[in-house]
Amino acid sequence: MSGSVGWRHDPRRRAVLAVGVLVALLAGLMGWIVVAPESTGVTFPDGRVASEGETRAVPGGGSYAFLQTQADGETPVAYDPCTPVRLVVNERLAPDDADAVLERAVAEVREASGLDVRVVGRTDDPPQSHLDDPEDGDGWRPVQVSWTDADEVEELEGRVAGLGGSTWIERDGVRRYVTGEVMLDAPDLVDGGSGGEVATGVLMHELAHVLGLDHVDDLGELMHPSSPRSSWGPGDRAGLAALGDAPCST
Repeated sequence: MSGSVGWRHDPRRRAVLAVGVLVALLAGLMGWIVVAPESTGVTFPDGRVASEGETRAVPGGGSYAFLQTQADGETPVAYDPCTPVRLVVNERLAPDDADAVLERAVAEVREASGLDVRVVGRTDDPPQSHLDDPEDGDGWRPVQVSWTDADEVEELEGRVAGLGGSTWIERDGVRRYVTGEVMLDAPDLVDGGSGGEVATGVLMHELAHVLGLDHVDDLGELMHPSSPRSSWGPGDRAGLAALGDAPCST
């Protein structure tokens, strides 16, 4: 995945760390597919650049930013709000409270964005195993959430506790997220304790990246790269609501 975002643990509380990972460009699906573009932008083979959005202020305080925008530089790339955002979970190293963590994080993301984010099943597929085949026989693969570790995903080495991002396609000049992936460093998050609060905050943060939010410099937002929060700030909510307000694809 490219430009995914990782959480790490701070000696005082917790922090996040942006990491750069593999950029995958795939062709042959009626448009270019870009896996998890991050704020540096992604260059297409013909030289076009998918630009990220600028930080936007929220009246009364708060800020948010989009990972990618449409060609107008304003409208965010987002999932189709008229289609459920389906999740499957790999529980290989899931902690005992993983179901509760997932339920709380998904509920928070669903409420803030208005998108129909839903868990549809479990999977034994390893993380990043579908970067070269994001479609299956029934269409786009669900977003995969994997409880994993640094042995399986080397980008989680050290204090990075999570990675997340989405794949987008461009058709008829419109960019749309179609699938994605979250990878959680289970040993780090289990050690974090706090009754699942840390893990829930990490998963919320990564799912927000999946839906299209970027980092901001505002410490009052969960999307700050060193945020001590475990709940949405006003900018997080405004950004997620905007992502959920995208036009339907059909």
